[in-house]
Amino acid sequence: MRSKVLLRMSLIVGKMQDPQPQAGGVRIRIAFSGINPGDVKKREDAFGVGMPYPRVIPHSGGSGTIDAVGDGVSKEWTVLVQGGAWAVGMCAVQLAHRAGARVIATNSRKK
Repeated sequence: MRSKVLLRMSLIVGKMQDPQPQAGGVRIRIAFSGINPGDVKKREDAFGVGMPYPRVIPHSGGSGTIDAVGDGVSKEWTVLVQGGAWAVGMCAVQLAHRAGARVIATNSRKK
């Protein structure tokens, strides 16, 4: 698996072993990914929780395909869209629905 990994304060592109999904989990083969402001804030310890692992893969936003499933996972086509009420999210919800997928969307409530 090729990945971008944060080692302390450096962003390094390298190789890691492919993770294996546990029971009830899935593995997603990332096709497109970005580093978002939240990833940078985690790296800078802006939330006061630090980085408890020696390596962190930053990809708060991304897309890909499920390429492995753990025990107990059904193989129906389900799409999760985070931020489903925003412009790009609404488009993703509509496209997935039209393609026949079961769509789950998340959104935060206005504060």
